[in-house]
Amino acid sequence: MGAARGSQPARGDGEGVAHGVIYAPLLEVHPDRIVVGGRTIFLLDGKTCTYKPGTSLEVLYAEKNGRAEAEAITPVKPAR
Repeated sequence: MGAARGSQPARGDGEGVAHGVIYAPLLEVHPDRIVVGGRTIFLLDGKTCTYKPGTSLEVLYAEKNGRAEAEAITPVKPAR
């Protein structure tokens, strides 16, 4: 994996939902979505992102019908 950015391909669970993880800096924060490593991830079910742009994150997501939805957002120490 790269020093500051990386991702794992989404994996399916057999029911039309794929899961994946992105390790990258937070680029944008909006009330309903974030942009991490150039990828838009939607925030559903009352999820929020309180981190500032530039924070290195691990984002676990589920992709449903081509739309990535955040399952967990965790800050990580950037690789040196």
